[in-house]
Amino acid sequence: MYEKLVKLNPDLKIKKVSNDNFRRYGFIVEGYDVSALIAKAKEIVKMPAAGCDYHASVPELEALAPKDLLEQMHYGEMPMQIGTCAGFGDSIGALEYHKGDETVIAVTDCVILIGCQSDIVDGKFDTKDAEAFYVPAGTVLETYGTCLHYGPCNVEETGFITLVCLPQGTNMPLEKPVVVKNLEDKMLLAKNKWVICREGTSEAKDGAYVGIVGDDFKLKIK
Repeated sequence: MYEKLVKLNPDLKIKKVSNDNFRRYGFIVEGYDVSALIAKAKEIVKMPAAGCDYHASVPELEALAPKDLLEQMHYGEMPMQIGTCAGFGDSIGALEYHKGDETVIAVTDCVILIGCQSDIVDGKFDTKDAEAFYVPAGTVLETYGTCLHYGPCNVEETGFITLVCLPQGTNMPLEKPVVVKNLEDKMLLAKNKWVICREGTSEAKDGAYVGIVGDDFKLKIK
C-alpha cells in the first residue's frame, strides 16, 4: 500500500511514520496491547457517508482494560478519554492542536497530514510546511501538543478508522465566551482545542480562525 501511495502522489513525498522525520511531531508508542480496543472499534464504529465522524468519548472503549494502563503509565495518572474518528479525508482544510499530547491508535491504514505550531507565522500556516506520513493499521502514535493535525486521510475507498486518546474534556464545547486578547485566543474553538482553517471550509463557517494558505493538494488513492 505504501509504495502504491508514493507512486500516486509524488509531490506529497509521503514518508513512513517510522521515519526519523516524524520525531519532530511525536513518536511510536511501544508496549501496550491495544488489540481489544481495535476489535471493539471495528465492531461499533459506523462509517459516515462522507467527511469525518468524531466522538470524543466512547464508553464501550473506555471500559476496556488497556485504558487503566494508558492512564497510569502513558498519561501519568491523568484522567483521559478514548474516542473515535472515522470517515474520509484527502487534504488539509483545517488543523488543530491541544495543550497536551494526543495518542492515536490506527484501526485501519491511513495517512496523516501534519505540521508544527511553530510554523504558524503572522497568523498563517502554509501547506508547503506540512508533511505526510503513512500509518499502518495497529500502530500507536503519540503526537506532541505542538503538532498540528486533524482527521487522517483514508487510503482505501472504504474509509479510515482511528482511536483518539486525549486528556479528559478535550474537544468538548466551551462553557464561556472566548475573551480575545491575542492571536491564539482567536483560534480557541472548543475545550483544549485551537483550530486554524482554510477559507470556505465548514470549520470557517463554524467560526474557526482562517489562516491556512498554500496549495490545496489532495491525496490520491487510485
